[in-house]
Amino acid sequence: MVRKTLIIGGARSGKSSRAETLAKEWDEGKKIYIATYQSQLNKDTEMNERIRRHQERRGPEWTTFEVGSDLPNFLKGHSHEGNGVLLDCATMWLAGLFEKDQRTIEELCENLEESVRHFAGQLIVVGNEVGQSLVPETATNRLFRDMNGFLNQALARAVDRVELVVAGLPMVLK
Repeated sequence: MVRKTLIIGGARSGKSSRAETLAKEWDEGKKIYIATYQSQLNKDTEMNERIRRHQERRGPEWTTFEVGSDLPNFLKGHSHEGNGVLLDCATMWLAGLFEKDQRTIEELCENLEESVRHFAGQLIVVGNEVGQSLVPETATNRLFRDMNGFLNQALARAVDRVELVVAGLPMVLK
């Protein structure tokens, strides 16, 4: 039985829809949605509208939490048999950390990998694949691309299954 899945893909590839489809197969139990984009901290109306549509699509059986840098500990605290957790998205979580010291980010990424590896319930993690496009112009953007690639590799090691979604079509990588 696949208990932990990583779903990666590009922007608007269908990652979240795929994750929600897989989550519908979960046995009855508590369904937790972890949003890593903190809408209350941002006045981006377009992004907040996307969030609203995602919440509407998921339905009322989901309990939603907006979680920032404390994500590894949050996962540890909800690591119980019977819990199903959909984390959307690891890349947005990383972006939220990016203002911090790089050593802190690396440590938090390692902590997230361990939290995912030892998660006791069912877990789906969504993340972006940003390394298949043009090389970013700035050093900061190249560093972010690289850190996201390292995070995806770490998460892929920690899960049972990895899917790449392109044009709404899932391809199993692991």
